[in-house]
Amino acid sequence: LGVSRYDKFAWIYNELLGRPFTADVREQLGRDFSALVLEKVLSCPFVPGAEATLQALLPRVLLFVASGTPQDELDVIVERRGLRCYFKEVWGSPY
Repeated sequence: LGVSRYDKFAWIYNELLGRPFTADVREQLGRDFSALVLEKVLSCPFVPGAEATLQALLPRVLLFVASGTPQDELDVIVERRGLRCYFKEVWGSPY
C-alpha cells in the first residue's frame, strides 16, 4: 500500500526540516498540493495511445481505476478529462 501524502508531509517536516507539523500546516499543505495536482493533471496531454487503448478495450473488458489519489480529487480528474465513460468504477483513497 502507498503512503498518505499527509504522512509524507509530516515526515518531511519532522525529519528533514526539524519543524513541527501542526494541524494548520497539514491543512495548508493539503490544499496547496491538491490545487497543484489538479492544475497539472488537468492540463497535461494524454500519454500517446492512451485514449485509443481505452477505446479499444472498452467493448472487450470491464475497466476500473484504483488509485492512491483522494477520491474527491480523482472524481474531478476523471470527469474533467472525460474519462468516466471508460470505467465501471473509479476508486480513490479515503482521507
